Parts: sequence; structure tokens; C-alpha cells
Amino acid sequence: MKLRFMIVLVILMAAYSLRDYYLPAKISMVYQGEDYITAGDIKFKSTVVLVKHPPLTKKGGKVFWEENKDFLINKYNPIEKSLDRVVFIHDAPEEPYDKHELNYWKGDNQYCFNGRMGDKCISKDKTIFLVTGRDMGEGSEYLGSDKGKSMYIWFLHR
Repeated sequence: MKLRFMIVLVILMAAYSLRDYYLPAKISMVYQGEDYITAGDIKFKSTVVLVKHPPLTKKGGKVFWEENKDFLINKYNPIEKSLDRVVFIHDAPEEPYDKHELNYWKGDNQYCFNGRMGDKCISKDKTIFLVTGRDMGEGSEYLGSDKGKSMYIWFLHR
């Protein structure tokens, strides 16, 4: 009896922990703000897409972009200039490392969206991929163009 209970418990725990493998990826929230590159004091549009059950492969990421690009482009117009970017991040809120980070779009380690998530932030380590208006170098792939604007995808942690 105890063995059956342990087996069922292990199966349930495995199913729960693997839910990101079998549940479909979906956009849970989109935030837009202004970001900057300190070298040159260059400002650009930053659109952050929080994703529940993110795709786990590059192919899955490309498919996810293709399935959602019309919605994102039509509603948020995220890429107007070549430096603008769309950042896809696993929706896993956490406490800010420093409460002062809540006053900023992006801190050293987290996106805090100027406090728009209440008292939570999202770790930059949860970034899945970026879509930008320019080639990001090694690992960047051309996606095509939309309304005359080139788009590239760049995967992190894959």
C-alpha cells in the first residue's frame, strides 16, 4: 500500500514539474517602456512579453513568434527602429533584489517595469529570446521583414 502511494506521488510530482513541456506557451502580459545603452546614451523601445509555459526549443520559440507576431505588431508596434527589441521572458515573478529597483524599467539583474508588477520583478536570467530590428551577431537569425522593417531572432540560454 505504501509503495503504491509513493509511486502515485512520484508520478504526480513528475507530471507537475514537467507541465512546461506539455502545456501550450501563452502570453500572460506585455509591458512597454524605454531602455537605453549607456555607451552613447542611446534610447530605444523595449517591449517585454511575459510567457507562461515558454517554448523549450529554438524551433518552438520561432513557432511561438510566428503565432503571436501579428498580435504584437498590430497592438504594440514594438519595432519602429533597428535598436528596438521585443524580449520574451518566462513569467516567473520574484522579489526585487533591492526595493529601489521597482522605480526603474530594468535593473542590473531584473526587469521591474517601473513597479507596474506591484512589488515583483522578473529575472533577466529567465529571458528566452529577443526579436530585434537588427542582426545581433553570432546566433542571430533573420526572420524576414514586416512593413519594410527587418526582424531578427536571437536565443539566450539554448
